[in-house]
Amino acid sequence: MADAGFAARSQRNAFFRINTERFQIRWRSEVLKEYARQRYNDQIAELYGVILGLVDPDTDLMTEPESREFSFNELTTALATHQPPVDLTLCFPPTAPGGWTRDSTGPLALEACKVLAGSDSASFGDSATALLSQIGDGASAKWFVPWRALGGGVKRALVERVIADKLGPQAVRCWRILDAKGKLDEKHLARLAFLSVKEAREVIGRLSASAFIEAQEVPRSADRAPSRTFFLWGVHYEAVIDTLIAHHYKALANLQAQKKYQLEQRKGLVEKRERTDVREDPAKYLTKRDKEGLEELDKVLEALTVAEMRLDGDLSVLRGFDP
Repeated sequence: MADAGFAARSQRNAFFRINTERFQIRWRSEVLKEYARQRYNDQIAELYGVILGLVDPDTDLMTEPESREFSFNELTTALATHQPPVDLTLCFPPTAPGGWTRDSTGPLALEACKVLAGSDSASFGDSATALLSQIGDGASAKWFVPWRALGGGVKRALVERVIADKLGPQAVRCWRILDAKGKLDEKHLARLAFLSVKEAREVIGRLSASAFIEAQEVPRSADRAPSRTFFLWGVHYEAVIDTLIAHHYKALANLQAQKKYQLEQRKGLVEKRERTDVREDPAKYLTKRDKEGLEELDKVLEALTVAEMRLDGDLSVLRGFDP
């Protein structure tokens, strides 16, 4: 009894803190699962979630370049106990008249791992964006999650999404070409992007104004006159990341200022709602106009909070997803 009392007092006096490293690892898994959903479908995302659940407990630091290896037997065991069951029958065409059945989960999971690792002849085969890496072949094959390489792919996908949202699909196409090819002039870029020179020049102007590309001057004369100067355009990827981080922090500050402004505009109404008597019986003390004002305020604050959460998630990817 004395030991029990001591334990109870110790628990009352205990302090707890968030395990930030474990939290970030779990959060990364959720981001990667959603990344798999965007690249493939819901079924593959659920399978990938099971895989991440296998390797996450043995991952101690976000800076680890890759996960531990896991075998096909480990995966099938995890799939057998996963609830709800992962249905992979929609991911592959049936190879027999009867089609796939629930008993086909093992063979289908094996085929899916091959595709995700880029070892299948029909897969993308890009190791930089492969969701898995494979070691060996056949029954002895093992896989692991390439955290660092995959993190770089997720970060690049985020950069391209921001460019697409801000400047449109033509800008993304040109940015990808410049990132892959290096420095190009506007005529060469127009040819590779299937654009007219005028369109390419306009896209370059928008990308340059947003600091997504940089120019290098190549003068043809000593006076460096613009009319006798070539301009080669290229991507400085790290500078783009720094620019996006600064932009996201500025957007966060604007959202927080807007939230503060909204609360200040309805300060009296907010203070009224926080009163004890109003919280106990809001129908008695809040008028119809009060309720409409509070409902409008809650909608605005909710939208601002959602935007803040999205920016926070993007910042986490940009700052530390591929350490």
